[in-house]
Amino acid sequence: MIFEEKRHIPEQMVTYWNRLRGTRKWPAAQNVRAVDAPEIWDDLFIVRIRVEEGAPKFDYIFQGKNILAASATGYSRCGKG
Repeated sequence: MIFEEKRHIPEQMVTYWNRLRGTRKWPAAQNVRAVDAPEIWDDLFIVRIRVEEGAPKFDYIFQGKNILAASATGYSRCGKG
């Protein structure tokens, strides 16, 4: 199963995220680069959150190929796909 094989990825993502953000709440999108995290790149996504007419809107500005593949199949870990 893919999740068992890639159990280490969430830990690597958190480490990468914390290294990029430093003392900020989150890293800037332009700081997230494939060359810095090739082993997790296909499993990453970047979402820009904005407020429009009082409601949050989500713009996916990057989706790794594994995220795109899961989206294309309607897969959801929450069972809603």
